[in-house]
Amino acid sequence: MFKDYRTWAHNHYKQKSINEPLFSPNLKRSSPGRIRKECEFVYKERYDKKDEQTLRNFFGALKEGESYGEVIRKFDVDKFRPLDNFLKGAIEETEDKNIELLAWLLNLQPRPYQENYVYPTISVDTKKTPVDTGGKIEGEKECGETGHKSKRPVVTGVVLTILAVMITFGAYILRPQKKADRAFSGPIPPPTKGACMIWINDHYEPQRCEDVAGRDGVLGLDSVRLRNFKRITDTLKINESSVGHVWYFKNKKKIEYYTAAGYHPIDTNRWLKPLTIFIVRKYLQHPIHP
Repeated sequence: MFKDYRTWAHNHYKQKSINEPLFSPNLKRSSPGRIRKECEFVYKERYDKKDEQTLRNFFGALKEGESYGEVIRKFDVDKFRPLDNFLKGAIEETEDKNIELLAWLLNLQPRPYQENYVYPTISVDTKKTPVDTGGKIEGEKECGETGHKSKRPVVTGVVLTILAVMITFGAYILRPQKKADRAFSGPIPPPTKGACMIWINDHYEPQRCEDVAGRDGVLGLDSVRLRNFKRITDTLKINESSVGHVWYFKNKKKIEYYTAAGYHPIDTNRWLKPLTIFIVRKYLQHPIHP
């Protein structure tokens, strides 16, 4: 049910806000303007063709010669207000397109919503959720804003938030490491009873969970990742036009290339980076010149 998808995405947001010190401040202290700014960053850093329907549903169809980068920069900031209200808990439900945009911003997998996927329950201690002090970006107007505000409560709130983050981060660093932690270090589907998948050389293969228990590269079955995530073995096919469509993982002097974004299939604590022209020219040495 989409309701489960909405709860899953919202709880991921809450968990990241509480437990990840480097979580985007544009989302942690959200406002309509900051959400738009985060959309700009995400589009530049990890555009993926599979997200085009999500972008189309929220930002509308592109006109000839347009890119979503341009559309996002000029998009009416008030259109982000429903999502902002949802993140702050001012409303319990919002349109499906807002939830899909949130899943895109958080880089959740699988996305978009899949009817046949069982979205796991993520428990979040909402008592620890930081109090949002708001924020503005040029061009946005806040409802009910007056001309004079006391600065002291804002400063106090910022100090308390910083202290809370430092304590949480210290506890995270000093905690004993457990295998279970890996399932919550990002949106990684944990192995469950029934359907799983395992990484074999350059792709995932579906397996019964009991047949691959304890082996590396095992995840709960994710049909989107199963279908779209592969390692590119023929690097001669990669060139400057692949930027925006290919991701890489660099370990010492070895570089691996993949067809989709996300975490590394074996070392799931490491994330792939989007291919750049610099990487193409330095390591692949067969750029396409205009």
